Amino acid sequence: MAEVRMDAEIRARMMSLMPCSSTGTYEWVPEVFQEKVDGEYVIPKDKWPTLILRPLTTKEHAQLRRTLLSNGKIGSAEGAKIAAISDQMYEVVRKIVTGWRGIVDLSTGNEYTYEEEQEGGVKKDKWEMIPDPVKAELFSHVCRVSGLVKAEGADRLAEVRRGLG
Repeated sequence: MAEVRMDAEIRARMMSLMPCSSTGTYEWVPEVFQEKVDGEYVIPKDKWPTLILRPLTTKEHAQLRRTLLSNGKIGSAEGAKIAAISDQMYEVVRKIVTGWRGIVDLSTGNEYTYEEEQEGGVKKDKWEMIPDPVKAELFSHVCRVSGLVKAEGADRLAEVRRGLG
């Protein structure tokens, strides 16, 4: 198999269009931290948390695809079912987090040390500290980059501008 070299921008542009090894990793900053007002970041860049992610394995991809397809329109489902589906989805994305920087306890200012479960992914007790809006954005990101939902060209270019690579 011939090796094809490409820069981070080209890789980001091709994200969700080509397969990706589950042994590689990349850095991701949740968009919620990148809000701008009058051209300035509300949260300074040096305070943004960075998650280190790996792509889904084939088994995880299939599991997530089945979860999404089997539950169709969850907007009309009852609360307990929505909570169970959410737990399943967040469990899959928990396992792709292989490290982090800048996850801070706001009450003390101390950074939380990344710890990994034996089967992989961030330890469950550490994962529980991550607020749902960040988990939801990570889930959405994973669905786009893994091809579970169609990523339009504009979406892929937005990822390039954000520094995915």
